[in-house]
Amino acid sequence: MNRVKKKVLWLLTLVALFLSSTYYLWYENNAIEVTQYEKIIDNLPSTFKGFKILQIADLQSKKYRNNNEELIQLIDKSQPDMIVITGDLFDRRRMEEAQNSIDFIAQINSKYPVFYVSGNHECWSGQYTNIISALIEMDVVVLDNTYTIINNGNEIIKLFGLIDPAHYYPEKGKEYEKFTGIIEVNKQLDWMSKEGSDVPAILLSHRPELVEVYRLYDFDLILSGHAHGGQVQLPKVGGLWAPGQGFLPEFEGGYYDLNDKTTLIVSRGLGNSSFPFRINNHPELVEITLN
Repeated sequence: MNRVKKKVLWLLTLVALFLSSTYYLWYENNAIEVTQYEKIIDNLPSTFKGFKILQIADLQSKKYRNNNEELIQLIDKSQPDMIVITGDLFDRRRMEEAQNSIDFIAQINSKYPVFYVSGNHECWSGQYTNIISALIEMDVVVLDNTYTIINNGNEIIKLFGLIDPAHYYPEKGKEYEKFTGIIEVNKQLDWMSKEGSDVPAILLSHRPELVEVYRLYDFDLILSGHAHGGQVQLPKVGGLWAPGQGFLPEFEGGYYDLNDKTTLIVSRGLGNSSFPFRINNHPELVEITLN
């Protein structure tokens, strides 16, 4: 009888461990955090004081239960002046789930101005043209290698967008510096920086690992994603691994002053791709207030 009880106890223990581990992984992947930052810009026009930008990164076609109600509620609670999407709204490995992201956009773009720049997943999906056409039809402002003027009262700032360098090189060419991608990135940022020199300028660019390129230009604020918070966060260490940066990435998520003027903010993102779990690294919405 004792042997039977021991077996039952072991079985119950294993079941409890399985259930608790499953819940933990589910919670880590779905408990959205809203991280708030303030960016002080020296020459910010007075009408933009307190202007709120909500950044969405790396949704990867994910749906947060019940047609993204929880995500929409957090966005509505923030009440941003505009929403920016810094790439990987879709996942090239799961394009059959693309409708999740389309439905999400349909819920937010009637309430807030939405601006988008592509990530590597859109560029490698084989459906880039269709994706861009669908977003434009939904009145999303696509900023791949272009810019727009944001008006508030009679004052302006400029919002630029850099297409992901994956657009210029094949999927298997991991070290894109050896391809035309890095050349095109410099070319695009050169004219953008000059165009934005007269007013505060914000850049949407999917990849944070291009820091040494960003330092060459004078944007006030750069918003990126791609790193997924390092996927696994280790205490006192930080992120474990990020695409484009490898192990122990320096720019896995957070607020980084690149020089006296330029700040880089990297979102931990909302979804996952090839590695399906986040550990000690909740999905994130980023809220930036200009001052």
